[in-house]
Amino acid sequence: MNSKKVNKALNQLLKGTHMGTSLFKFLQKKLKTKRLRKLWKEMINTLSDHEKILTKLIETYGGEPVDTAGIMGTMTDVLYKMRYIFLSDEKDILELSITSMEQGRKALSAFVLRKKFPNKDIDKIVRTMKKDYEEILYELKRFQLEAQYV
Repeated sequence: MNSKKVNKALNQLLKGTHMGTSLFKFLQKKLKTKRLRKLWKEMINTLSDHEKILTKLIETYGGEPVDTAGIMGTMTDVLYKMRYIFLSDEKDILELSITSMEQGRKALSAFVLRKKFPNKDIDKIVRTMKKDYEEILYELKRFQLEAQYV
């Protein structure tokens, strides 16, 4: 696979990561529970690390990394913010976040199936991202279950 195709695919992944980070930063401002704010900070840090790693990888392949979610991502981001501007219940925020992370996980899995990279570095990074997504989902669902019994 040539570096142009690799960069295009990685930039697509980077756009999705930008979207996720933006959504979580938006939702973070609505959280009241200290433990949930801590979890959010960790998730945002993880997604920000993914952004940095993908950016560096694209640059390594001689590409120009995107710095936003793109036009469609930006429109989606604006729609999310308009739709959820009055969202304040943490249970609803958790539910939305779980749904969003599941979409991100599906997109990452689809990315893996569509793009077979011969490069072990890319494969390792994608596997790490997948593992991180699973851990984030686990923590969100665990917190959601605990909140049901409090």
